[in-house]
Amino acid sequence: MPDVPNRKTTKAKATPKSREPILEELRAMAGMRRQLMLPEAYRVGELLTELTQHEQYAHYDDSLWFREVHRTLDTGFSVTSLCRYHHVYEMLTRLGLSPEFEHLGMAHLRVVAMLPKSRQRTVIKRAEKERWTSRRLERMLDEEGLRTRERRRTPVFAKRIRELRGFAAEPVKNLVDFAGIDGLAAEQLKELVEILGAAEGRAKRVREKLQKRL
Repeated sequence: MPDVPNRKTTKAKATPKSREPILEELRAMAGMRRQLMLPEAYRVGELLTELTQHEQYAHYDDSLWFREVHRTLDTGFSVTSLCRYHHVYEMLTRLGLSPEFEHLGMAHLRVVAMLPKSRQRTVIKRAEKERWTSRRLERMLDEEGLRTRERRRTPVFAKRIRELRGFAAEPVKNLVDFAGIDGLAAEQLKELVEILGAAEGRAKRVREKLQKRL
């Protein structure tokens, strides 16, 4: 398992002309119609990182960016897959590791992601050397109390908040047909303003409660 230099990813910005080969490779990999192996997942994440340099997506944070790419570009992958494979690339790059393992796969990295970042590299190298299964890796986390987060069901309120991503990512010009505003009655305009005001106030209170837990 060769190490790679631990470095920040710095790539030249992709232009509309140069991104097409990236999309073609992504679509080809999506067309494999099977679960990607770790090196393939890493490559998808690497290609996505190149796309993030494009100015069209520079103002989005990570969660919104994946949805915007999925909405505007035909990559062949779901939003969930885009997030998963990009995380694989970022994680291994941060740890300075190559994806060419002999005994580790995607399941192992999902478990390692629950570890404190300071322990991840050591555990990955040990698991590879001793040929651990992902189940053995999970048992080690439990035995040593190393999990930083548990696999638990997402609360309903969190799902409701995530449903707002599409609304938040959509450009205002696409949300509001300004040419049609004149056709709305005063009562309808008032209703929309009240709904947005109530949503804004509630969002502020929820955000304050969540920030207190950080």
